[in-house]
Amino acid sequence: MTSIRPATAADMAGVADLWHEAWHSGHAGHVPDRLTALRTSEAFHERTPSRVADTTVAVSDAGELLGFVMVVGDEVEQVFVGPSARGSGVAADLLAEAERQVAAGGHGSAWLAVVAGNARARRFYDKHGWVDSGDLPYEVTAAGETFVSPCRRYVKRVASPPGTARVYVDMVGDLFHAGHVTLLHEARRHGDRLVVGVLSDDTVAAYKRRPIMTLDERVAVIEACRYVDEVVADAPFHVTEDFLAAHAITTVVHGDDLSPEGAETVYGPAVAAGTYVTVPRTSSISTSQLIQRVLDAPVPEVPASASSSRSPSPSEAITTTAGADPELDQRLSDELSAFNAAATPGVAAAEELTVRMETEGELIAGASGWTWGQAAGIAMTWVRQDQRGAGVGARLLAAFESEAADRGCTHVFVTSFTFQAPEFYQRLGYEEIFRWDSVPTPGRDDVHLRKNL
Repeated sequence: MTSIRPATAADMAGVADLWHEAWHSGHAGHVPDRLTALRTSEAFHERTPSRVADTTVAVSDAGELLGFVMVVGDEVEQVFVGPSARGSGVAADLLAEAERQVAAGGHGSAWLAVVAGNARARRFYDKHGWVDSGDLPYEVTAAGETFVSPCRRYVKRVASPPGTARVYVDMVGDLFHAGHVTLLHEARRHGDRLVVGVLSDDTVAAYKRRPIMTLDERVAVIEACRYVDEVVADAPFHVTEDFLAAHAITTVVHGDDLSPEGAETVYGPAVAAGTYVTVPRTSSISTSQLIQRVLDAPVPEVPASASSSRSPSPSEAITTTAGADPELDQRLSDELSAFNAAATPGVAAAEELTVRMETEGELIAGASGWTWGQAAGIAMTWVRQDQRGAGVGARLLAAFESEAADRGCTHVFVTSFTFQAPEFYQRLGYEEIFRWDSVPTPGRDDVHLRKNL
């Protein structure tokens, strides 16, 4: 039978030997070679005696040291078993005891560092409910030298039973992006329900730029994220004990970009209670970076036939004419026709379409417009005053529409001011698709209509 108990000073020599053997078994080839060379048996024997208070050991009935674990605060710092105990369940028992100690210390979550290349250890932690929360450059010191070991940070909720662990994370959530999703995903792993506080526009504006999206817009997007269970709109910037109690929060999560001083200022009660947890921040994307991407995006070249908003050079002359300019009209028509033809290969050029109605040589009605591809447009329609109400206008449009259909058009457009005849077109099957209010003057509108042929 195996007993799990606090270590004594008499255990520490055996702990040093086991630690030396197991450390090299799991770390050699995965950490800097210089660090491996400095991790001698003598080095472990020098550092181990001072760790007796942090250490729990597993011992067989015969008194053989089978393994040990070291816990400091919310960190499970070392978990090692000897070769004879591997696969026996001793490591799982030690890990469970470490989790109990972290919870007993008032911490909601435990964490540990695993060398990235130690696949066996990582499988072990995965099996026992620990979650890989990302890269962790872990600093260690040996013989006065500092090294960075490439590790993974693993976390596990240790205090609340299933169904009661409520995690809180607050955010602005402006221009909601992949970094926000990663944060919420990581936060959700620390409990059973994720509560997201969304800061108001004014709260955000007090310490950084005002959000581009409104509070309601940001709340709507965040609520749609599958990792989110609840959203608190207009959340407080400083989290208080009353707020945590009101929402039954057991863990507060934030990105690891916040300093310890900042965490105490904003999340003081959670920090004091040991329920404040950090997760890696996604440094490759942020709202500010997205905004900068938009600002840095190249502006498409403006075709030569289109107008330019650039300032004129000293050699340019701009002439404004009050009257007609037939030459300019023709040039603009030619240029735009050429541009349109290049943009719509295989489509015949636009053609004019006119309809005249006469009685005894007198013009009584007329319509003019165009056809282009599948579309037709009525530019002008007129019926002489004494012919209105006699069906002349209806016959005029029928002739226009018939010719447009013969040319392959499937719909026709027309615009009419409210003081003209939008109701006339609507009676003939045209539907309003847009209205430009107060054009040309207040109280009058420009109505755009369409009819399918």
